[in-house]
Amino acid sequence: MASCRTFNSISESASRSIERGIDLDGWKGACLDALSDIKKVAERMGGNSLASAINSIIVDLRDERFYLAVLGSFKRGKSTLINALLGLEVLPTGILPLTSVITRISFGKETQARVFFEDGNSIEISASELESFTTEKGNPNNEKGVTEVQVYVNNELLRQGVVLVDTPGIGSVHVQSTQNTYRFLPKIDAAIFVTGVDPPISNEEINFLSEMCQTVNKVFIVLNKMDLVDERDIPQAIAYTRSVIANFLNTNSLELYPLSSKLALLSFRDRDKLKLSNSGFIEFSNRLKEFLLNERGRVFVQSAIKKGIRNASDLLTLIDLQLKMLQQPINEIQEKMTWLKKEIERVNNRISELDHVIAARCEQAVKKAEAMISSHINEIVPRLLDRISNYVNSEFLKCKKKDLVPRIEKFITESVEQEVRPILNRLELDLQKAIQDITFSLERELEKIHTDFREEVGRIFQVQMPSYQESDFSICKSRVYFDEVRLFDYEGIIPLEIPYVLPKPLYIRVLLKRVSNVVTSEMDKYSGKLRYDYAYRLNEGIRLVKSEIIARMQITLDIMRKAVESIEIMKEKAQFEKNSKFKELAELRASVKEAIDRLNSMSVEIGAGE
Repeated sequence: MASCRTFNSISESASRSIERGIDLDGWKGACLDALSDIKKVAERMGGNSLASAINSIIVDLRDERFYLAVLGSFKRGKSTLINALLGLEVLPTGILPLTSVITRISFGKETQARVFFEDGNSIEISASELESFTTEKGNPNNEKGVTEVQVYVNNELLRQGVVLVDTPGIGSVHVQSTQNTYRFLPKIDAAIFVTGVDPPISNEEINFLSEMCQTVNKVFIVLNKMDLVDERDIPQAIAYTRSVIANFLNTNSLELYPLSSKLALLSFRDRDKLKLSNSGFIEFSNRLKEFLLNERGRVFVQSAIKKGIRNASDLLTLIDLQLKMLQQPINEIQEKMTWLKKEIERVNNRISELDHVIAARCEQAVKKAEAMISSHINEIVPRLLDRISNYVNSEFLKCKKKDLVPRIEKFITESVEQEVRPILNRLELDLQKAIQDITFSLERELEKIHTDFREEVGRIFQVQMPSYQESDFSICKSRVYFDEVRLFDYEGIIPLEIPYVLPKPLYIRVLLKRVSNVVTSEMDKYSGKLRYDYAYRLNEGIRLVKSEIIARMQITLDIMRKAVESIEIMKEKAQFEKNSKFKELAELRASVKEAIDRLNSMSVEIGAGE
């Protein structure tokens, strides 16, 4: 396997000195100190999940693990782009959606991989075996229970602590894969968003990019597969994509790089400088190198600060709850504990009631969707058959029977795209809106239940509960996708059993009847597929929205339970012990608050240094 290093070595000392004289080592050390202080408090408070989360941030920052993720819709060439960055064909690529689990690529002396499973076990595999675990073909619906794959490659980019992350494409029929990608966003330090020209960037991709920009500090945008675009259309394609993204994100400063990762990868394999030049990859590669050399440290520390503040805020809430409860008489605390248990039960009942309402809405939505699908399909079939019939009758006089068959087959293929595609595009928009309407309604109602619960807990226990931005609840919009490959396989649609010896008029009648039967049958099958897909995605979208918001509720409940457990332990203690505990908690709170202030000050300084 031919290898070509696409990145030169980036020395740490050069990286530190070149960032405009800014003391990155000082920032990193100060950030690590603040995070360590927060972690110590979390451990003393018994907040194991918080301590674990903060420890992960510390390890990544200390070891300078910089997570550079490649994200976007499926079939945009993300895995091929990563292979081009590595100069090696390491990850599986192909026509169909492939990546189904998070795959991390980091430095190793030899190319190898390790697969991690849901049961906690792991196995070592060769790179050639990746397809069996990371793709829908080799691991359909993740039936093997893979949680993550770690790939090791000897590459200078990775040697510097950069971890490339290949993510499942958003928007495919595999909702779990999309969910995995969204959940990985908070761990990312910088991202490469990959889109394309055919089809043009979609609303779904734009929404995902917008959410990504709220979480990730640095985003590069790659317009991939430019080798498929006519040279005359390239300027227009670039201008259109830039305009759509800039208008949606309300920005004039986009880093958009049109390129062909496939052509770049071929150039490395063939050692063809002309191909590399024509691929457009050099400009992107140079900009990425410049970023890693000049800006990576700043973005890295900013990312760690943001993650640290988020976890420290939850820790403050836990401390504040215990402080408030220590100041209250035991009988009041017991009353509030009784109230809390009833409130939790009430919230669960509200969710159960909402389940019944949503189930009824789903049933109604599916019926409407079925009617919508039937209406569109019924519009397609007659138009398609009329078009084919007119063509066959017009060609009847122009050619011999043996020449007519391949012409008709070609025409059928073209007609499907010309007649069916526009109607299916309308259907896609209609169904997507229907799914989004119902999941948006569920999302808002669940969010209200959570908000009411959080505010009521804060009021009763007289403490400021952590609030979450709306984007935390909006990461699970339903997505409808229709295959862009040919709807039917028309190769050989005209069977050999239709004999050429038939008189031409009879031959045409038999042929048209056969075509009519096949088209009608295939469209009926496709209609059934659409109905199934709609119901499946609707239910998956609802499940996904519920799981995300209930997970946020669980954080609130865990904080409350931990506070209550601590107070129950203290309620039989003497007053002087309570006073001592109060003093200890106050000191811990001051320590966390001071650490947050330090992180905030660093964030301001880093921003001012840009």
